[in-house]
Amino acid sequence: MSDKGKAVEIPREQQVYATVLYWGMLIGMGLLIMTFILYMFGVLKPFIPVTELPKLWGMKVKKFVEVTQVPTGWNWVYHLDKGDFLNYIGIAILAGLQVLGFIILFPFYVAKRDVPFSIIVLAEIVVLLLAITGVIHLAE
Repeated sequence: MSDKGKAVEIPREQQVYATVLYWGMLIGMGLLIMTFILYMFGVLKPFIPVTELPKLWGMKVKKFVEVTQVPTGWNWVYHLDKGDFLNYIGIAILAGLQVLGFIILFPFYVAKRDVPFSIIVLAEIVVLLLAITGVIHLAE
């Protein structure tokens, strides 16, 4: 017996999760495109002049940060008036979508009393939030 033509029922939480990821991706990509255009056309002055970049490309990260005094960690949020940091907003949105999706999923699994998925999703939320805040990091 074939299952062709039968409608597959997609759980509500999966639909909501997919919708959040879809719209978040569109918003994040849209912001990346718009802020990149602003950067390329020089609408906002960059933190590091574009003409200086070729001299800096070959540097190790530690030396690059030392020479340019570029902000590290979350300190980029204080430089959103600079064209080369403004595009971080789109990157942050795209990077945060997964944790946002899990936060939205969690109440669905709790309401369904789905203990294994509730625990897994909660663990994912905790690990991702710790990584986002910089508590968990693998490299200096």
